[in-house]
Amino acid sequence: MLIYLIKTTLTLFIGIVIYKLLLENTTAHLFKRLFLIGSLILSLLLPLVMINVHSSAESFNHTIVELDTLTTEISGTTQSKRWNYSSLLYIIYGLGVIVMTIKFMYSIVHILNLKKRGTIVPKKNHTVVLLTDIKTPFSFCSTMFVPLSLDLNTTNKVYLHELVHIKQRHSVDILFLELLKIIFWFNPLIYTYKKAIALNHEFLADQHCIENQDQAKDYLQLLLQQTYLEHYNILSSAFNYRLTKKRFIMITKKSNTRKKYATIVISCFTFLTFCTYAVQAKAEPKPQQENKVNTTQNYQFASYPGGFSTFNQDFIKEYKIPEGSKFEGKGLFIVQFMIETDGSISEINILKDVYNIGYPAIDVLKKMKKWVPAQQDGIPIRSQFTLPITVNNK
Repeated sequence: MLIYLIKTTLTLFIGIVIYKLLLENTTAHLFKRLFLIGSLILSLLLPLVMINVHSSAESFNHTIVELDTLTTEISGTTQSKRWNYSSLLYIIYGLGVIVMTIKFMYSIVHILNLKKRGTIVPKKNHTVVLLTDIKTPFSFCSTMFVPLSLDLNTTNKVYLHELVHIKQRHSVDILFLELLKIIFWFNPLIYTYKKAIALNHEFLADQHCIENQDQAKDYLQLLLQQTYLEHYNILSSAFNYRLTKKRFIMITKKSNTRKKYATIVISCFTFLTFCTYAVQAKAEPKPQQENKVNTTQNYQFASYPGGFSTFNQDFIKEYKIPEGSKFEGKGLFIVQFMIETDGSISEINILKDVYNIGYPAIDVLKKMKKWVPAQQDGIPIRSQFTLPITVNNK
């Protein structure tokens, strides 16, 4: 899970950096919308794809040792109470999810209450809700909330602006971001993406409201009149959203078609290239031996300092049955791990654990002494161990 979060964060970072450097100040607003949403989706999916890069090394690098006869008897003691940092992190994460879910539901309920309170005017492809207690219009999905005094005519730039939000389904993007915020509430990049996407929505709506530079001046004046009016809801798209210098510049900016398409191509290529390197697996030498080791005179097994009896004693001292476990009697779990060329233990996995009592063994193995690595022709190599452990809880 941690590796997935790291890779997701890395690809999100790559996407937003490319957007800020190459795309944000261009007039390719539709592509910018696709790029930002696509970056989010790819950042969630690409880390699930493992791209293995194999080298052409011919030396032995990996052996597998199955310890069929080694079992470790552990008497029935439960794990002592101690501060569990992983549990604390899960609790904090869960609380964050709950808080963000409550905020999301509150926003939905707030909009539904506004709709019930207002006067509904059905239109061809959307619904208008007239309200007396709001000063600036905003939209959510196919519903537009407007002050009672607003002229509902497409010549009205304020009305037209909100109509663009509805027609282009900008609320879909916002809802998607809000759901991501619930799951990844701790990741600041999600909030950065939401601000960029919401601002780009305004660029798109502004672009459709202005046909020439003369109209741009009147439109900017209209925006200034709305500057200090309240933006009603985090899920809505409002006419006066983020009235920044960037938005003013974008309204008056002339489009350079050739430069725009060149930037689009460069951005796509750069993003996909960096993401490929971000999610690819570590290069692995080509293994020559995949099954049980060839026990010739040139091969030496990995060994624990003091021998396997010492390993058993060290393991028994540290391992405790998980607190609260209802397991009784005899149980078996099987743990698999890799001894690296420096003697450290890595890639610890529980292969079989019927009674869910094996996961404390992972922490125990991580804390144990380094092994003497296996050797082939005097060269240290990696070796994999499969260790059955018998637990006796009476």
